[in-house]
Amino acid sequence: MNFRHAAALELVGWYLMAPPLIKVRPDPRDARRDRVVPDSDAPLLKWNWAGSFDSIDACQRKQEKEIVKAQKLELAQPAVKRDRSVEMDFWKARCIASDDPRLKEK
Repeated sequence: MNFRHAAALELVGWYLMAPPLIKVRPDPRDARRDRVVPDSDAPLLKWNWAGSFDSIDACQRKQEKEIVKAQKLELAQPAVKRDRSVEMDFWKARCIASDDPRLKEK
């Protein structure tokens, strides 16, 4: 690896991006509640920014913390009110380099 390539890698930041949530059908336990799931097939431009980081390791640590946080919040809810959509959203989240061309509008 040459010096210019190494310097360019250091300038790249990382974004934690979470897919948008989409409605798929009513919650089978309660028809009044919408059921949503992460849409990991959506174009990256439609994903939600969840943080900026200097390294991919820091980005991945944040993703792991958000998963644990969502799990704890869910466990605090009564079983009939639990909704794992936030947890699943962070499981599907990705750390994306700030210079990724998919982040640019076309």
